[in-house]
Amino acid sequence: MGTNGTIVPTSVTRNSTASRWEVTFSVTGFSGFFVSGSSIVPLTLTAFTGLVTATGNQLHWETSMEENTAYFDVERAISGSGSFLSLDTVRAAGNSEQPLTYIYLDVQTGGASYSYRLKMVDLDGSFTYSKIITLQSATGSFAISVSPNPYHQSLSVIVTMPEAAEGNMAVTDAAGHRILQQALTLQKGSNTLNPTALASLASGMYFLSITTGQEKQTVKLIRE
Repeated sequence: MGTNGTIVPTSVTRNSTASRWEVTFSVTGFSGFFVSGSSIVPLTLTAFTGLVTATGNQLHWETSMEENTAYFDVERAISGSGSFLSLDTVRAAGNSEQPLTYIYLDVQTGGASYSYRLKMVDLDGSFTYSKIITLQSATGSFAISVSPNPYHQSLSVIVTMPEAAEGNMAVTDAAGHRILQQALTLQKGSNTLNPTALASLASGMYFLSITTGQEKQTVKLIRE
């Protein structure tokens, strides 16, 4: 029966031709042995940053190498809650040894402070997380936020207004057919809406829009 031990590699190199990592280490004998350890993550994330813009929170990340990478799951949490929910997925390159840049715009903001992270998923289902970044959304501007999203039954729509105004809420399906419309009276600041009619929708993707005067904000809804 053999014994376990720790081997410190003398080198770890990338063999691009064979699409594999090669580890070199010294041995003192020629008996058989097995090597095990943590897998090498086949993706190199070189940057993950965010910027608050007039249309939402813009996330930006860069990779220097990808191998069998399936997609990035963009996750968000209200700062301090620690409860991250998936916002959307962004398809990865799959395989690349060139620097790549990705951009995602979160329009579901409303004056709150949000934390973001990336769940980086490989084709075999394995995944790792990026660092967490936090952005304070701009206040004093027209914005909407939906929670939870995806939703099962009820959800809340928060509309942040710089001034009081009359508005309109509309919901359309993925084909663009309008299935709900409602007039709104919005006060300055935060307005919480609980559109109960959304609980009766079939599972699928929808778009909720709030219009006030010449301004319009739209978010994607997922009914599970």
